[in-house]
Amino acid sequence: MASMVPPTKILGVTLLHKCNFHCAHCGYLYVGDSDDHIIRPGYRLTWQQIQTLISDCKRIKDETFAFVINGGEPTLWEEGNLKLIDVLLAVSKAGIHPSFNTNGSYFVDYSQCYDFFCEYANKAEIPLMTAVSIDKFLDNYDRRRGRAESLDNVLKVLDEMPADKKSEAPCPCDYNSNKGSKL
Repeated sequence: MASMVPPTKILGVTLLHKCNFHCAHCGYLYVGDSDDHIIRPGYRLTWQQIQTLISDCKRIKDETFAFVINGGEPTLWEEGNLKLIDVLLAVSKAGIHPSFNTNGSYFVDYSQCYDFFCEYANKAEIPLMTAVSIDKFLDNYDRRRGRAESLDNVLKVLDEMPADKKSEAPCPCDYNSNKGSKL
């Protein structure tokens, strides 16, 4: 496992301007109206650009970076056979702290959720920070139960994960709960 020195610098990375939800509060809906915003519909970082960012971070000595991936919705990023999991693993293997913010839609499918986080836990060098939105207006929010199905699946995966893999496992955070606390 890579050294667990806390990050001293945060690199915010927007992988793409694409989302499968249309949340009223999201600034990405209004970017097309802005003349000076560089992130427009169709924007997507390439694998080469991502590798360059990782390489640039590694070249800066005596700094530990957090590589915070945003969207649109980062789980929608792909290039050929590469997906978000490949980006997160490349970041981790470079000794950079990976994290991402998601609307959780990718994790509504339990099997997909399990495969994603277990692959990360089995191959990663650094634990993953995952911020899962559970806002009440998202499509994966069960109003009857008052819960986001995606978050339930992430927590279930963590419960079922072998003990020796939990140190690499995702640390899901609920930034939209009443207390805003880490789960």
